[in-house]
Amino acid sequence: MAQVAYGQVIACAYSPDGRSVMTGGREGVARLWDAATGEELQFFRGEAWVRHVAFSADHRRVLAVSSVDNKYAVQLWDVATGKELGRISPPAGKLIFGLASPDGSTVATVSQVATDEQGEKLPAPGATKIQFWNLLTGQELKHFLVPGAGTTGVYSVLSPDGSKLFTGDFDGPRLWDVQTGKLLWQFANNFEVVSAAAFSVDGRRVAWGTIPGNIWLRDVETGKQIQHFASTGVMDFIGTIESVVISPDGRSVLSATDDREARVWDVETGKVRLLIHASEDQTNMAVNCADYSPDGRTVLTAADDLTARLWDVESGKELHRLVGASDPVASLAFTADGRGILMVSRTGMAWRMDAEGGRALPAPVVATKENAPPAAASMGGSTIPLPVKMGDGRYVTVLVLSPDGRRVFMGYFHGEQGVWDVETGKQIQHFDSHAAGSIFAADFSPDGRRLLTTNGGAWASLWNVDTGKEVQHFTVDPGWRPRLLYPEGDYRDTVAHLALSPDGHRALTSDWEGLIRLWNVDTGKQVRVVTEHTNNLLDVGFSSDGSKMLSENADNSSTLRDVKWGREIQHFGGSSRPSFSADGSRVLLGLSVWDVATGKELRRFTAPSGSEPFGTLSPDGRRVLLSGSDGATWLWDVDTGKELAMLYGFQDGSWAVVDPEGRFDTDKIEGNNALHWVMDGDPMRVAPLAAFKDRFYTPGLLKRILGGEKLPLIP
Repeated sequence: MAQVAYGQVIACAYSPDGRSVMTGGREGVARLWDAATGEELQFFRGEAWVRHVAFSADHRRVLAVSSVDNKYAVQLWDVATGKELGRISPPAGKLIFGLASPDGSTVATVSQVATDEQGEKLPAPGATKIQFWNLLTGQELKHFLVPGAGTTGVYSVLSPDGSKLFTGDFDGPRLWDVQTGKLLWQFANNFEVVSAAAFSVDGRRVAWGTIPGNIWLRDVETGKQIQHFASTGVMDFIGTIESVVISPDGRSVLSATDDREARVWDVETGKVRLLIHASEDQTNMAVNCADYSPDGRTVLTAADDLTARLWDVESGKELHRLVGASDPVASLAFTADGRGILMVSRTGMAWRMDAEGGRALPAPVVATKENAPPAAASMGGSTIPLPVKMGDGRYVTVLVLSPDGRRVFMGYFHGEQGVWDVETGKQIQHFDSHAAGSIFAADFSPDGRRLLTTNGGAWASLWNVDTGKEVQHFTVDPGWRPRLLYPEGDYRDTVAHLALSPDGHRALTSDWEGLIRLWNVDTGKQVRVVTEHTNNLLDVGFSSDGSKMLSENADNSSTLRDVKWGREIQHFGGSSRPSFSADGSRVLLGLSVWDVATGKELRRFTAPSGSEPFGTLSPDGRRVLLSGSDGATWLWDVDTGKELAMLYGFQDGSWAVVDPEGRFDTDKIEGNNALHWVMDGDPMRVAPLAAFKDRFYTPGLLKRILGGEKLPLIP
């Protein structure tokens, strides 16, 4: 089972020369785009969610801040080569960074501290610690405290020259002198929490926005209010200000909000000059970021609908939509003989690559509540909606491929959930959310005829895929244990993950309390409860013969147990959804392949892009497929640790295979805009795929690689 994280675009920035833009988001990747064509030029792997991106003044380097679970990483890359030049892991806390040198090698970080230089506890609200770092060496250059600004965690930003610090906290917006730590201005609180802020290019003005949707523009030297931007009434409600930018000429202010809109405000009148509908999704998906081009003629927006867009300021016309050409993979499988590969993307598109070459399988046909037909078709005594083509490319939240690769379960964010035939793209079954709930974890029986699901309660359901009927129900019996609540309101005995045994007669469930339950599928009775050594159990799975069960623990380890008695057999220092070889001798956990008998790590592979890479092991245990969020699937040799190939499925249905030496195979050479050559030392200069066809095009490349053929050297 592969659960898909959304790839909302959180961060965005224009290059100083206006030729390119950069985006980052929950996929864990920062991407460089050509501003004139919208073509993706380069990508950089963050450590987690990329929350902030920036260019150096000479636009030769790019920088990104990524964070997850209150842990931060600041990384610096060379644009021309894509090489990482340096990184730091600054202190945890609500952090905003500012560039402090033209080449981007020196950065300033702002974090909250509760103690002074001597380690003595400071009186509330503590202080803000400003640190300057050399990213190339990772060394701290200097630091100092700004006293009385300990709640800057809401929002803080440095002026372009690094001389002033704006903080927005629960005590109100304030402006500080960085060198002296002196408070320059205490602005009116207005009982509103600051959610975004920015200085003008010359540093003479500062603007900030709030959660209720107000924006203030102030003069830095005098502290006087220049303008206040706000909604004009109930029908003109403005959501939380997610991003605010002052135009290069200072005549307008750009805001991004969580009501799907970006607005260009006129500084002189305080009115909206341009309203940009920056997200087409009909739900209130946030516009997380916005930025001006250096000439102020173009606006860049980034939104929760997985896109970044470029807009003409005068006309409001959309110029380009920055969406990666590749379609990120959500589920992978080897064919039974290990000579073929199946990939299914986050949007439900599938590709099969085998001895006959590669081909795209039909896109899913989806019925939704909005477009459901008036009639219905009968199948096996049940009634299911007639399929209707949706075709809007929405991302799925849950995607599970059956073991034989013929069926796929998909659950969409908006509630549509069902089973599709991979070969035809037709919907086999539809699960009503009122009957099945909102399914967020599922597993197929080996023949794809039954589906085990959970929807967030203390139970699981087994469904007949052909009829759509529930054939078994598993209800957690807490026994003597009380039903405990987390602070967020979720019960700890909620079924979080599950698995069906290969013979289909047993099932596993795990919960947040650290309990694994083994079930008899035929009777629906609980057979055994096993308590793991950690709470918050993650995934569970059976070995290939069903005699062993494996649990993924919260401490990044995994435990292998005997199904019959529940006794621990082996412990592994890695975790993820397990993928066993056919003979059960090897198991893939995360990025590592382990020997099941000895518990020894046989091979560890490089992580694909993104914060949640996943993979699968070939039936013979000799090859691994790993996929991330940059659209590439990596094929590795387990015994040698050698990278064999990268596989791509593109949004237009085409595909490509590329090996480390540059050989490639694809079904689309002419007019392939998804794949191109980048010139050494100049990432803005690209060449079409056909330019080097004679030297590198290798038909049947994947077949030859999987067959173990030694390919001739390329001159």
